[in-house]
Amino acid sequence: LAHPDDRVDDFRLDGIEVTRVPVLGPRIVGFGRGLTRRLIEADLDLVHLHGIWTHVSADGIGWARATRRPYVISTHGMCDQWTVGRGLLKKAVARAWFERRSWKGATVFHALTGQEAQNIANVTGRRDAVIIPNGLPIPAEPPRPADPPTMLCIARIHAVKNLVAL
Repeated sequence: LAHPDDRVDDFRLDGIEVTRVPVLGPRIVGFGRGLTRRLIEADLDLVHLHGIWTHVSADGIGWARATRRPYVISTHGMCDQWTVGRGLLKKAVARAWFERRSWKGATVFHALTGQEAQNIANVTGRRDAVIIPNGLPIPAEPPRPADPPTMLCIARIHAVKNLVAL
């Protein structure tokens, strides 16, 4: 979905084809004008949706039904109890309008952990999430730094990240 700040990051995508569609209505709904059509025209082998609770889910499942190709959903924490408990009206509308169809029609859900797979099952009723963790091994005994540790947070600063506890 197009965003007013898109051009700021264009240099990072040099040489990569990027398609943006204009957003109609409130950004929180995520309705991209012509997104399903653009996905179908792109002749993709797979659509991998990163997140739920926006109209992009309807575009993904619309593409999957039209092409009979696989549709993967990674919820990225959007099925966590804390997240599901916020914005209840938006989530109720999304469930009724498009999310239930999207969840039912997805080829597979991708979870990073067993807990995320359980959260997906609790929210969507799908108990078949595939757990594929991030690809870095965790050392058995972390090295002890001589100096106090420094933290780099590559994420949005939001209460769900629990930076206060850190």
